[in-house]
Amino acid sequence: MISQYSFYSLLLCLLYTLPSFAQDTTVTIPKKDFEEVMKYYFPSNVKSNNIDIFTDRPHQTETAEMVPYKHFQIESGISMEIDHDGDTRNENLYYNSLLMKYGIGSGMDLRVGIDYLNNNAFQSDSLISKTKGLSGLSFGGKKFLYRGAKYLPKVSMMVELYFPYFGKKEFRPNFTGGTLRLLCEHELGKNTELEYNFGPDWGGTTPNVGYFYAVSLTQKVFGPLSLYGEIYGFFNENNNLSYSNDFRCDAGFVYLLKKNLQLDLEGGIAFTSPQLGYFAAAGISWRIPN
Repeated sequence: MISQYSFYSLLLCLLYTLPSFAQDTTVTIPKKDFEEVMKYYFPSNVKSNNIDIFTDRPHQTETAEMVPYKHFQIESGISMEIDHDGDTRNENLYYNSLLMKYGIGSGMDLRVGIDYLNNNAFQSDSLISKTKGLSGLSFGGKKFLYRGAKYLPKVSMMVELYFPYFGKKEFRPNFTGGTLRLLCEHELGKNTELEYNFGPDWGGTTPNVGYFYAVSLTQKVFGPLSLYGEIYGFFNENNNLSYSNDFRCDAGFVYLLKKNLQLDLEGGIAFTSPQLGYFAAAGISWRIPN
């Protein structure tokens, strides 16, 4: 079993080596692409309203793109999750899932996330508990690593910590957890994009690790409308070193109202309990300034 302490040690080593790693990879970037990267992350001489907003919602696959330098981005949404386990049913209504991000330059951004939700638990259709409040607080960031070339993907790294010191006791982790993910992106054509993530995750509920994976395919339909389909989940480590798979799939669309303003809608199915669970979400994302 990989302990949370091993995770933190690995995290510190990676953060220490990221600058040198990024410096080594830049020698493979063609001059044209390098200039594009510099203009994107240091847009002092570039009008920011020429850059489309890149978001991590609605899908679970995190984008390899980051918020431009000195820009603030809000990603907010509502969602409903219903899952069954025998004659027990859980209904989670997220009144607001909030993610705030800020570009700090050098191909990096920082993020803070928190949810406000309501949980209703039913036994044989009778309400047995009702809980409402804030989730635990998450804090982290992304680091740009490689722009990509030909058959090689664009690559970034995301690090995030989950804290047990804030929010409703029932919704926050039992102890500090975290995740470390490699974020990759391929442009398969002018209107098609393939993204995939993978990495270890300590949710803070148990000391066991879960290995997160996600693959998303996005197709631009026309103008500002894009559709996507996605599979994702966790290979969760059990105490006897066996693994169980938490597998889900979803699909939805995003609509770009402006270069810095986006709407989204999604729905999906979870295959993690004796009966199927399902979920749906809608949201809005806004980058300031344009």
